[in-house]
Amino acid sequence: MEVYAPHSCLNFSHSSQGYLPLDRGPILVTHDGGRNFSPIWTQSFPPDLSMVSSLSFPSAAVGYVLTTFAGATTLWRSSQGGKAWHVIYPPLTPNGPIAFLNRQLEVGIDIIGFQSAEILHTQDGGRIWTLFKKGPPTWSTPYWGPHHTLWLLTAGNHLWCSNGTPHFVSVPVPNQGKVENLALNPLSGALTAIIRTSQGLTAFALSSSPKMPSLLHPRWQQLG
Repeated sequence: MEVYAPHSCLNFSHSSQGYLPLDRGPILVTHDGGRNFSPIWTQSFPPDLSMVSSLSFPSAAVGYVLTTFAGATTLWRSSQGGKAWHVIYPPLTPNGPIAFLNRQLEVGIDIIGFQSAEILHTQDGGRIWTLFKKGPPTWSTPYWGPHHTLWLLTAGNHLWCSNGTPHFVSVPVPNQGKVENLALNPLSGALTAIIRTSQGLTAFALSSSPKMPSLLHPRWQQLG
């Protein structure tokens, strides 16, 4: 079975349990940090041609999946660890990557064109969405960091951060590289970025407790 890999295809609710969507279903779950996976939903997303564009599990039981079909998006919610799902129909809903901080607080990207995107925000588990911030830049993928900081990649792979308000600052990265992916260690709170530089792809870690004023001069440490 072909694996469909959106920007945030592998989602860990804690250090050992993670979820991986496959092309048109099912969703796989691991309980041992990625060594073994098993399906938790063996049925395809109706209709059968729907594609998983984003997945987020803020806890072991509660999960959200965004699917697309023929240009239309559908947001699904599970309260049974992915074993059963139902559709959420809010008036305003993201059609790009989503990221939950907990069972209630989430951000999502509403892609409204090739040159613009909006950040949407919900505080009730995805039932009601509000506009958090408009582009430009063209937002790509959201991530939650320590101290409720919100991290976003742009379509050009640049990194921005906010302390939970609509005010974002651009975060410099080593060698003026471009961030390919970002991950938060749920235990230590450390941020790890895969950055493309002139030397290729390199992993860097940011100090474990970043504060907004220090982001203008972040302390990156090369890993490996």
